Amino acid sequence: MEIKDIRVFVCAPSIGKSYLASIDDRFVDLDEEKTIYKYGYDKDISRLKIEELKGNHGKAKNNDSMQYIKDRFLEELKGNKIILLAPYFLDILEEYNVPYCLIYASLKAKSKLVERMKNRGNQNNFIERIMDSYDEFCKKIKLDNRSIFKISWDGEGYLSDILWAYFGKPVNKL
Repeated sequence: MEIKDIRVFVCAPSIGKSYLASIDDRFVDLDEEKTIYKYGYDKDISRLKIEELKGNHGKAKNNDSMQYIKDRFLEELKGNKIILLAPYFLDILEEYNVPYCLIYASLKAKSKLVERMKNRGNQNNFIERIMDSYDEFCKKIKLDNRSIFKISWDGEGYLSDILWAYFGKPVNKL
């Protein structure tokens, strides 16, 4: 099996899952879909608005968001799209024995992630929550031995750069 045969990529936060899915219709970001469903946002909400609301979403409108996204995941597995997930979906992958590639951020990428989160409008409380456990998270995720492949991201470039190296640039951009 090669990376280009993998259809599921578990990606570190803030490396461009939503962006990639928005510019290349071969990819779907189920993490963003979960947020839209969980908080009852209009399907046409902008990515910028979602980023601005992180850390301040308010009360969830749909408390079954993990089941919803699990169902969406199983639905997408039947199709052709390449599925992008956040690390908190690892249990679902393990439950269904789905091969995946883990794209994790190195400790070197920490300052770049903070810069990206600020540039995309994330609130300070969200950034602080992510960064408070970042070092431990990086160490833990790097030790994950369930993935078929691992790619370390050092803060340079975007997820699109990484994945287009394997899948080619899109023919039809959205």
